[in-house]
Amino acid sequence: MPLLTMDNVTKKCKGITVLNRVNLSVNAGEIVAILGSARSDKTLLLDLITGLTKPTDGQIIYRGEPLGARPLHQYISIGIARTFHPPLLFENLTVGENVLAGTHCRGSWKLTGALHRFFAPCVRKEENLLKYIAMDCLKKAGLADKAGHQAKNLSLFEQKRLELARAIAAQPVLLLMDTPATGLDSHEQNDLKPLLKELTKSGTTIILTEENHDFIKDICTRSLLLNNGTIKPQQT
Repeated sequence: MPLLTMDNVTKKCKGITVLNRVNLSVNAGEIVAILGSARSDKTLLLDLITGLTKPTDGQIIYRGEPLGARPLHQYISIGIARTFHPPLLFENLTVGENVLAGTHCRGSWKLTGALHRFFAPCVRKEENLLKYIAMDCLKKAGLADKAGHQAKNLSLFEQKRLELARAIAAQPVLLLMDTPATGLDSHEQNDLKPLLKELTKSGTTIILTEENHDFIKDICTRSLLLNNGTIKPQQT
């Protein structure tokens, strides 16, 4: 069974058909690239999967169940994470705090008032564990030495790695990435590739949109072309 399926998905914006009967099937463990010159169309495809907008027609199936309408935060709880371009961060928080925010769906103690005080030792233990996880994710992204820095003071490449570290902290089954190579030089792009490969080894499936063919050719299982609102196979 595919991890994710888009079945005849159509999206109209102001009466104009932007995506037309899109069919997409992604298996667990893949890195699938969606190529195309119109960045807005590719971003719209990710928006549909993450529920930021709804299909005009068709349905999206995730792990055998229709995604349907649900609050955005619930997508993280079912294993779907997302990165954006430009990166969407809590700019006035530190790097460490940004990643810690990504661990919230892993916490089992949602307690307030007296209950929180009653279970305080357990809560502290879990908080310490989540901090450890956040730091481990920063190490994987090469940002451990920046943990105390404000996110807004990072370079674009560092911000992209931070957003990726925050996504990793949520232990995603499916990670959606919007043009991860955009704005990066060739050296930075090459530094990013091993992080994505390592993610798939740990069980995360990746769908990324991209315009840079060189970036995806040696990391993707396959690539697809989004052109005039439809998806077609394309060799990497």
